[in-house]
Amino acid sequence: MDCKDFIENVFAICDKRKFFIAEENKRKYVLNNVSQQRICKIKIDKGIIQDMNKNKCDYAFLVCAQKQLILVELKGTNFLHAVQQIISTIDLFAAKIRGESISARIVLSKVDVPRLKNNPKFLKLKKIIKSRNGDFKYASRLLEDTI
Repeated sequence: MDCKDFIENVFAICDKRKFFIAEENKRKYVLNNVSQQRICKIKIDKGIIQDMNKNKCDYAFLVCAQKQLILVELKGTNFLHAVQQIISTIDLFAAKIRGESISARIVLSKVDVPRLKNNPKFLKLKKIIKSRNGDFKYASRLLEDTI
């Protein structure tokens, strides 16, 4: 993905603001941009992907200079469905995601995480994230990152 692809996209905001927020139903992800880098906040679900039959996450944040992609899912309590939505989004954009590192964020309304140690979906996501030099985080109601 390239920031140039999203500069004039109606479903993206690309600039150097101090913080970017994705929120829905009392769940919030905040990306604090203390380094004032150019970032594109991209609405995925009901945004650049309108197809209701496709699993996809809610937002993506592309840190342009670092070629870092952060996929965000704001979810009720179904942690494993959120994991699947992020995996599906990676699959949907596989051809466009070139050198970017990929990180995943899940913000739940209530943390009710099942045993994950051997869950195939979770292990698949961890493997993808690790191979792309990213990281994975989840939290209840609010999750913040700083770049």
